[in-house]
Amino acid sequence: MNQVLGVQNWGRGASVADDRAIATEGVPAGILPRAVALAIDLLFATALTALIVVPLTWLIEAVHDDFGIPEAQARALAGFLTAIIWLLIGWLYDAASASGSKQGTLGKRLLGLCVVSESGERLTFGRASVRHCTKFLSAFGLMLGFLMAVFDQRKQTLHDLVAETLVLRRS
Repeated sequence: MNQVLGVQNWGRGASVADDRAIATEGVPAGILPRAVALAIDLLFATALTALIVVPLTWLIEAVHDDFGIPEAQARALAGFLTAIIWLLIGWLYDAASASGSKQGTLGKRLLGLCVVSESGERLTFGRASVRHCTKFLSAFGLMLGFLMAVFDQRKQTLHDLVAETLVLRRS
């Protein structure tokens, strides 16, 4: 089934009654537009992180001697803070965007994609957070969790299955 108009069933269960319904318009987004959207979002989140991390690193570099912190430890601290800030910004950006009124990040919106629950509803921040955090499972093991979308009828990745979400191309 290619088009979702109103409520349509997607052959996932033993019978039509067991299938989950999608109450929205759109078609499941393929792996290529999703990958391009992810690349855009990674660049955007990295740029946001840099706006915070670069001045913070300069500050650490400028004052580490004043606090008796060796240069190697100051650099390790800057690297640790960079990783934490990047993870936090990525999570907040992704979860807030997916659960927001536009139902998707900047990358998804630029490509005409949106994220919905399997029942077609806008995601809660909690569900969007679960979806974001389980992307790490999708990336683990040669990105097999992402590649699952190629073989899935509803083009769901591992993190979509765990969070019970769909990424749709708006029709």
